Amino acid sequence: MAPQIYPAEGYDNFLEFLFEKDVPEELATPTIVRRSSVRSLCSEVNVPKSPDELLELYDGREDKLIKNLSKLKVQQETNAELIHDIRILIVETGCVKPADEMLASYHGREETLLKNLQKLKKKQVHDAAVVDEIKELVEECGIPKSADEMLASYAGREEALLVNMKKLKAKNDKEKEVMDEINALMDKTNIPKVSYFLMFSWLFVVGVGLCGVWVEWSRCGVIV
Repeated sequence: MAPQIYPAEGYDNFLEFLFEKDVPEELATPTIVRRSSVRSLCSEVNVPKSPDELLELYDGREDKLIKNLSKLKVQQETNAELIHDIRILIVETGCVKPADEMLASYHGREETLLKNLQKLKKKQVHDAAVVDEIKELVEECGIPKSADEMLASYAGREEALLVNMKKLKAKNDKEKEVMDEINALMDKTNIPKVSYFLMFSWLFVVGVGLCGVWVEWSRCGVIV
């Protein structure tokens, strides 16, 4: 009497078991192929029901089950990439809440969370560039207040401070250009630099320049 062959545990029949063990293609019927695909997909995605339960629920509709499981697999892979990017951005932006707490708050809305974090990161980069430019201008303009004092006075209004600093820098550059031209003319014409006319002109330019500096410093908050 030939020994009786029983299906392996977890399989509906012995052919299905053999198919997953690389049996010849001619022994694999379409039904076996589909059911094997379902089992394979179930092992790759997180589903609450077992392969047997799903196959029983979708008996005769295995193609639809495979399609749904394939979509779920793609979605889970996409979410994994989103969560990875979100965790990186949470660290880079210095968020107060931990990553797990934020992901729990945005469960099912991970794309929205990612967009918000990307906007925050972009703003932080822009703000840092503005602060660096302000510090450079404060040093170039020779303002008596430090950059940190100026930034503290303009907390939340750094853009306005940057605009004022650029105006002051432009005015200083213009005054320096005028003085350079006067000095060049004096050297070219050999007129004594102590002449009353040139001295008056020099004092007038300096006086106007000082008034302009005083106005700009007032705008920047250097003079209260």
